Amino acid sequence: MLSTDQITNEYYIGNSLDSLNQTTHIIHWVTNYTAHIRGRVQLHCQTTHPHTVMAVWFRGQAEVDQTLVSNGTLTIATVSRSDEGKYSCIAMDTNGVVDSRTTTLTVLGGCGLHSVSS
Repeated sequence: MLSTDQITNEYYIGNSLDSLNQTTHIIHWVTNYTAHIRGRVQLHCQTTHPHTVMAVWFRGQAEVDQTLVSNGTLTIATVSRSDEGKYSCIAMDTNGVVDSRTTTLTVLGGCGLHSVSS
């Protein structure tokens, strides 16, 4: 698994800032999510070119299991207290990292569906 530092460092070592593809970026983003323990939550990361850009999710510095990600959306089917924290979505194309955003997941006690605030 890669860390966010490894991806960013690998990109900037091999590419100059001038070569960054300015037309590809994350276009749908929510900065804060709230979910209940044992509930379900989806963290969304939509890019301008979903067929050519891969959205990779990280929790802290560790890559999230990508089997939980579909079309840029990270799904946590059964939320636990340990899921709380900061998550980052990094959009990459063939040139490397093109955009990234960070969101916070807050976990509340009890059961229920998630609510989203922006």
